[in-house]
Amino acid sequence: MEIFAFKNRARKGELFSKENFVSKGHRAAVIFLCLFFPMALCALMTGNPSAPSILEEGIWSQDVPVNLRMGYHAMWIGDQKLRVFKSDEEKFTSLRIPTRMQIFSLTLNVKERFDFSLFSGSERMFLRLQMQNALYELKSRQSFFVAGGAKFLIIENKEFSFGIDGKYLFFRAHPSSFLKNATPFSFKGGEIQQKEWQVTPAISYKTGILIPYFGIPCRFAKVKLKYLPFIDHPLLELKSLHKAGICLGVTISSGREVFLNLEGEWLSENGSILSSELRF
Repeated sequence: MEIFAFKNRARKGELFSKENFVSKGHRAAVIFLCLFFPMALCALMTGNPSAPSILEEGIWSQDVPVNLRMGYHAMWIGDQKLRVFKSDEEKFTSLRIPTRMQIFSLTLNVKERFDFSLFSGSERMFLRLQMQNALYELKSRQSFFVAGGAKFLIIENKEFSFGIDGKYLFFRAHPSSFLKNATPFSFKGGEIQQKEWQVTPAISYKTGILIPYFGIPCRFAKVKLKYLPFIDHPLLELKSLHKAGICLGVTISSGREVFLNLEGEWLSENGSILSSELRF
């Protein structure tokens, strides 16, 4: 019966009705945010610190100590903000690493206070390295990655919330194309490997169906480029240029079944994410 009730509400538009979901002022804010964040163009998203308690009702569950959420996340990273490590640093005059990711998540929520999440999906990395008079452009294959994370809602006082989020990602891929000064360059082998930790304390404030938040992501990323033709030795290591950044986002939800999240991150990396999660 719960399932049929959910379908009937969706058919009638009650889940996202004007009365339950968006007032005129809020609609203007939503339009502004939807336009702004995609232009911000993380490898790891932060998410709203109050995410464990945003959805008070699910499709089948409410007032239960444990529930599940499923989500989809699309990420656009303009630059991962990495630097060449140690002895190779002076050889490169510029480095830029755009990345595209599509992610599916499964989250176990405990008492609307703790989130334990598993992420998987596909990632493609683009590298642009300027070394002396040569520009090297490398594109990885679309490859599978896995990540895990946890979120703890520490303080929830009326509309204000404070929490901490932690995630770990591992990614490995082989190059699919390589250019030197815009000319295709053929070679065999090569590997790209990425490992990343991110810990983010963040605060949020609920105002109607909008829940904006602010966080300071502390990012520890390492990318290894192995057996590439422009490297004198078998391994080139890249590490985070800035250990800390700024994260701004907003969650849109009526507190029932589903929420939409928009997020942008700067300094530690320049990226944006659009995601949605459904509570069962």
